Amino acid sequence: MQQQDMQDMQTEQLRRCIVEHGRFAVELRQINSRLRSLLPQHLQRIKNTYRRRGLSPARALRAALTDADYLEHLDKAVDIGAKTQSARLCQEIATMQYVVCK
Repeated sequence: MQQQDMQDMQTEQLRRCIVEHGRFAVELRQINSRLRSLLPQHLQRIKNTYRRRGLSPARALRAALTDADYLEHLDKAVDIGAKTQSARLCQEIATMQYVVCK
């Protein structure tokens, strides 16, 4: 009986883990989607700033693509994307463990 209780506790912990990681993955996916959708607007705003300084369209684009603000935005998007994948992977692993326990 004691082993059954321990197995029940373990499966309950796995269920909570599955739900927690799933919820976290969904939230991060939404944030990542929003960051990616804002990226072209962000680039355009930075490019326009360089255009107002008198740079040609091509030079303004090159300057915008190497701008620290744009690169920081890219880093955030990549970081959130990696965290999204990690949370999804943790959810899938917990789900597999749950199936094995059952």
